[in-house]
Amino acid sequence: MGRQTLLLVLLAAAPVGAVPVALSDPAANFSAAAAPCSIYPTATQTLPTCAVRGFLERTSSAGPEAGFTAAFDNWNLLLPEDQRWTLVNGGAISGLTLAVDQFRTEILGVGNNVGRGTIRIRPLIDGTPLAAQFYWTQGLYDDYLLTEPFYSTLRYEMDVANTDPCTHPPGMNPPHMCAPLYPFQYADRRFFDQPVFPMGATFNGWAYITEADFTYRRLTVYDGVRYGWTSTPEPAGWLLTGAGALLVAILNRRRRVRQPVS
Repeated sequence: MGRQTLLLVLLAAAPVGAVPVALSDPAANFSAAAAPCSIYPTATQTLPTCAVRGFLERTSSAGPEAGFTAAFDNWNLLLPEDQRWTLVNGGAISGLTLAVDQFRTEILGVGNNVGRGTIRIRPLIDGTPLAAQFYWTQGLYDDYLLTEPFYSTLRYEMDVANTDPCTHPPGMNPPHMCAPLYPFQYADRRFFDQPVFPMGATFNGWAYITEADFTYRRLTVYDGVRYGWTSTPEPAGWLLTGAGALLVAILNRRRRVRQPVS
């Protein structure tokens, strides 16, 4: 952890622990394969086979892991110094249960050149939905873009709306949330994401239950779930440029419509 990391560890105030992440989706799948297939955008170049493999850690992490912290730092250090946030370790939430009731792995597109993952998490505290002050925040480790040339190098980044400066904090103009919160939130506080990526790309996510103090710029991080998908084969260098309507259209529809927050 570098000197520039703004991390306030409140171990004395936060209980140490984690909760099981229960997979309750009877149709869950962690792999998909297609043959033949192609790497976007050149669908005319067929390959013997492509595959997408997903993973889901079955125990929550209480407080921010190193990957989430790296994503937070990369986002935070781009802000003016007087507008930077402090990351607070809130630890585990007592009575919390986390149920992943949807986890899917797919290959889509003409030529089987696009991967898609779906995850939905339902959090409950002693059997009831999370209180209104809790929201989701997500850090990413991925290697693709939503515009040409699509492929990139692996990097840590926050999954946030491109809103600068922030004009819609929680309670204003839902369902769009200001950074550092995950842009889309459900009224019952379940988490949903459905990343779509070109074949050969990687998507890793750290989805955390958080509280955001926009007055003092403090993000308190509680329990989180780590998950993701990796697709193969790797794209060749000559495939890293080009345009195509299919991937652009799918990537632009990456997120489904959410219910507004209450």
